[in-house]
Amino acid sequence: MQHAFQAAEQIPDPNAADLRTYAAGDALMLLTNGLTSLKRDGLRGTGETRFDPKVTELAPPASPTQARVEDCMDTAGSHVVKIDGSAYTDTPGGMRLAVATLEQVDGAWKVTGLGIHEVGSCTA
Repeated sequence: MQHAFQAAEQIPDPNAADLRTYAAGDALMLLTNGLTSLKRDGLRGTGETRFDPKVTELAPPASPTQARVEDCMDTAGSHVVKIDGSAYTDTPGGMRLAVATLEQVDGAWKVTGLGIHEVGSCTA
């Protein structure tokens, strides 16, 4: 899901089909709202975020239909810039805790809840 968002952010495209492949519900709304804001403000994402997600919980244990995934993602290599090339100062990136809830939706695992915390909220 994060790679799909990163690709959509570089355009930005809130209607990117890949987002719906990996996200649903509140998580999809959060992602599309962010992309809509970027587009409205004439901004786009550049660079690359590094991910290292880990499943931290499965429920129920015998036959999981829900999962929790945590990642200490590194956003230091990604930036937001003006599409027209004019000056823009982005907030510096860094190590951020990302917590996702995944559920079975129409037979596929999708992110349904997502929380991305402030820079410094985790260490690698």
